[in-house]
Amino acid sequence: MLGATHQDTRRGKLMVHFQTRDHIISWLDRHCPRKAIVRAINEGKTELLGGFSNIPPSRKSGWVIRITSSYGRVWLVAITENMAKTDFAIGLLKEVPWAHWCGDLMPGKLYRGDKPWLYQAIKEKINANMVDE
Repeated sequence: MLGATHQDTRRGKLMVHFQTRDHIISWLDRHCPRKAIVRAINEGKTELLGGFSNIPPSRKSGWVIRITSSYGRVWLVAITENMAKTDFAIGLLKEVPWAHWCGDLMPGKLYRGDKPWLYQAIKEKINANMVDE
């Protein structure tokens, strides 16, 4: 089994808890409404950028995945809790909210992403630029 579920007794629904990178990518493959993105997940490259404390426009926390098709088309896909907090919502981003990357603060590989040393450096550079302005 790729991931765990538990009964949300307040709503009577099962809530998924992502446990591995493969689990979150597999969930996205099954739930993404855009066929081109699903095709790119299966034929192209996926990069888990890790956890983010604030993902626009919802301002919720979640994960961002960079998906690159075999033709070079790139999508930034965000996964956040839905409004009822019983499942997850999928959104497309125009840019990565690096200032809100929380892989350095949260335990677990899902939050750190595939290349945490690189993401940490990007976050530090962005935060340093914000201070300089």
